[in-house]
Amino acid sequence: MAYTDVGFSKGTPDWAHLGRNIKDHEEDSQSHAIACEIYYRWQLGLTVDSENLEEIKKATDYWRQVLRRVVDVIITLATNDLPLREHRLCNDDEDATKSKGNFLEIIHMLARYDQVLADLIKLPKRSVNYLSPQIQNELINLISKEIKKEIKEEMKK
Repeated sequence: MAYTDVGFSKGTPDWAHLGRNIKDHEEDSQSHAIACEIYYRWQLGLTVDSENLEEIKKATDYWRQVLRRVVDVIITLATNDLPLREHRLCNDDEDATKSKGNFLEIIHMLARYDQVLADLIKLPKRSVNYLSPQIQNELINLISKEIKKEIKEEMKK
């Protein structure tokens, strides 16, 4: 009897052979082994839900680390009055500077020493990576709101 074919989970209509069916069920090593494995994993907290939650937690931690680094680079550049992006002086790709801009250049430089950023820049194109100009602008706006809030709090004191 296979694990999914256990008649006792829904009851049994065959009362005449109940004793034999119980004995077959008890001797079915595959069903018993699967049930024991499920019970053992449940006792250890290794359920599918807990594994999914662990994966979500790892992903959340990773993206928090990415954002911390990205925000640190933005704050460093802004503190030193440096532009984040390179402005091309001409439209011809051959004559244009090879620089990706201060922000991306620093991210790529740090990626040589930081595994989180190294993994980030290895992501396939079109993947979420929080390095786009739109995200940079959004983070700059969020940072400026926080700074303004802190200034207002200090002025109240």
